[in-house]
Amino acid sequence: MSDSTGLYGFGSLKHGFHTTSTGSTVSFYHSNISQSEIEAKGAPVLVLVHGWPQTSYMWRHLIPMLSDEYPLFVPDVNIPPSSHRIQKSTLTVPIQLPGYGSSTLSTTGNDKLTYSTALIESLYSVYGPKITTILIGHDRGARTLHRLCVSRADFPNLQILGLILADIIPTYEQFAAFSNPVALTRYFHWGFLPNTALSIPMIKAFGGANFCRMIMQSANTGGANENGIANLFSHGSLDVYARHFNKAEMIEGTCRDYEAASKEDYAAQIEDQKEGRKLDVPTLVLYSEKNLGAMADVPVVWKRWVKEGTRLETKGIGEGYGHFFLEEAPELSYEHIIAFCKSLGNQASKLGKRASEKNE
Repeated sequence: MSDSTGLYGFGSLKHGFHTTSTGSTVSFYHSNISQSEIEAKGAPVLVLVHGWPQTSYMWRHLIPMLSDEYPLFVPDVNIPPSSHRIQKSTLTVPIQLPGYGSSTLSTTGNDKLTYSTALIESLYSVYGPKITTILIGHDRGARTLHRLCVSRADFPNLQILGLILADIIPTYEQFAAFSNPVALTRYFHWGFLPNTALSIPMIKAFGGANFCRMIMQSANTGGANENGIANLFSHGSLDVYARHFNKAEMIEGTCRDYEAASKEDYAAQIEDQKEGRKLDVPTLVLYSEKNLGAMADVPVVWKRWVKEGTRLETKGIGEGYGHFFLEEAPELSYEHIIAFCKSLGNQASKLGKRASEKNE
């Protein structure tokens, strides 16, 4: 399941870079398939966007499952080039956010609309501007995709069939939740990282790799399921994440990301609610009952941010799986993802071959 680079799960994908108008050179992996072949298949491209403190390697379990039928696009956000290497896929695109993994920092901003611009320009560089997508994001990646969908008028050529968000509530709601001491303690980094004058030099002094390992192994967000923990740290994942986080650019990129969340992103969501701008694409929210579900009523919260009449599904992931459940419980996550994709209509139905085979 690994190629000569040693990256498990990416063997079917091709690696690429694209320099965007935001100043970021985005690193991504994509299915080795042409735009004309995608049109012939009639299948949407799955865009997979990672969270913090990870890179696109977090999708290693799901890529082999999803790429059987889907074209994929998988980016790294804000990570210096040279870090990750590449492999081919079918219709899946794991991408790395600016300043994460092998993508370089944005020079025009770190708000989620700027990140969205970098991701979409990179996606278009591979598949052209008129493609149909299903967007799937975890943590910071999910927040980027939330912004992209709310502001999709800025990307008129992009067709979005559906959106899958993993273990988040809107940024505004997350900050509001910190009136609860349990939430504030569990998500301490939300207050620490935005203070970039302190957080950047402190993390560098402690060691980015050490900080990353501490976060990934923390009981605050990690699961309690033994099999899940084994999956989370399988195939050298912690070494991959720690190696990237040891880079000064990734330390700065992630801190600037959270700084923007506390300023531009927070202000933008206040304005969204005031102006009635809400999600209007079919949306599935998956969340850890142990983690996010313990501090927020996720279904109730998301109803406030989705346009009336728009399909919204929320599903709690139990069995002791934590914030990183996409890695901890890949088969369970796949079942929820593929069921939602298949339900989106004829274009997406071709992607559910694996799920239908299981039921035969």
